[in-house]
Formats: sequence, structure tokens, C-alpha cells
Amino acid sequence: MAEKESIHSKKECLRIKLMAEQEVALLHQQLLAARQALTKAQTDNRKLWWQNETQVPRAPEVASPSAVIRRNTVQPGIPLT
Repeated sequence: MAEKESIHSKKECLRIKLMAEQEVALLHQQLLAARQALTKAQTDNRKLWWQNETQVPRAPEVASPSAVIRRNTVQPGIPLT
């Protein structure tokens, strides 16, 4: 009886080990695919950044409304000029 339990236990252990190895292989494939996608996205990003920096003329910067308000606000302790 103990021998049957031992054999059953070993089979179960091997089954679990095989499932774990299959899962590791699948996760490895997913990791590889994610790395490849990241590399492609980074390459595309660099190309777009380079095109933006070298080919598109920059528009003059426009002051935001909050910057205009701050500039026109009297601040205590600062003399008006």
C-alpha cells in the first residue's frame, strides 16, 4: 500500500513539475514578445521625436492665461515700476 502511494505521489509530482515547466515556457514566450514590442515602440518613438525635432518648425510659445495673470498681479513687498 505504501508503495502505491509513493508511486502515485511521484506521478503527481512529475505532472505538477511538467505543468510548471510548460507555464515557464509560455511566460518566457510572452516576455520575449513584450520585449520585442517595447523595442519597436522605442524605435518608433525615437524616429517620431527626431522627425519632430528636425523637420517641423516650432511655433512661438504662447503664454498661458495663468502666466499672464501672475505677471499682472501686484505682489506685496515688490514696488510697482
